[in-house]
Amino acid sequence: MVPPPRVARICLPSTRRSAAEGRAFVAATLQSWGHREGLGDVLLVVSELVTNAVLHAGPGGVDLSVTLTDTAVRIEVVDASPSLPVARPPTDDRTNGRGLLLVDAVAGSWGAELGRDGKRVWAVLR
Repeated sequence: MVPPPRVARICLPSTRRSAAEGRAFVAATLQSWGHREGLGDVLLVVSELVTNAVLHAGPGGVDLSVTLTDTAVRIEVVDASPSLPVARPPTDDRTNGRGLLLVDAVAGSWGAELGRDGKRVWAVLR
């Protein structure tokens, strides 16, 4: 019998500290569930998705959730912005904009969906 997924959520303010708070929350949550595999990649995804939401979504805050199934970890970030993220190739003259390329490199899949009150950006790591 497959165990039901475990889900934990936290609401983070739109501040520079939110990525660190999100990483700490996800690390503590997964460890409390006995999951330690691939934690570095999971925390990289948390950093990038939370940072993008804080930088581009405005002051409304960020909802972060982590879901653990028997085969994957899913990270979701919800914010109030209706603008969907776009992974752009890096250029020599930009010092930022590589976050989604990192997410794409380490996650099995990722995407974004518009909702009534903003968007949801997710990534799944197997």
